[in-house]
Amino acid sequence: MACFPKIDQPCPLGIDAQRRVAGFCNHCSKAVHGLDAMSDAERVAFVRNAQGPICVSYRVRRGVALGLGAALAMTVAVPGQADPIGTGIQATVTAGVASTAPLPPPESEVLLMGGVSDPQSAAMIEDADDDVPELPIVHEARAR
Repeated sequence: MACFPKIDQPCPLGIDAQRRVAGFCNHCSKAVHGLDAMSDAERVAFVRNAQGPICVSYRVRRGVALGLGAALAMTVAVPGQADPIGTGIQATVTAGVASTAPLPPPESEVLLMGGVSDPQSAAMIEDADDDVPELPIVHEARAR
């Protein structure tokens, strides 16, 4: 289970452009803080100690991202999905801190990027309940 700050200002960039951001966004002229390599305690401390609005990026399970709402889901970067206005160049967001832990398969997660306007009171979301299916299971009707 991992916790991340809830993004309240989704990134205006397209999917491919988000993937090319490597710590600094030329569109907004702001630092983008990669939270993937941080522990939960480090993420919470980083967010709570921020002196003003921050831009963050992190990966969560696809089901968690879809549960965050339609406005945010429209701007998430899903591996293998093309940006209709981008150039199609494949890239990834690099975390602010190097990590030796392997990342989960890209098919199972999405990249979330955007702003947290009030870090001190930001809600923290949890990527939990790995045993709960992301989609409902539909069982075939039994023949009588």
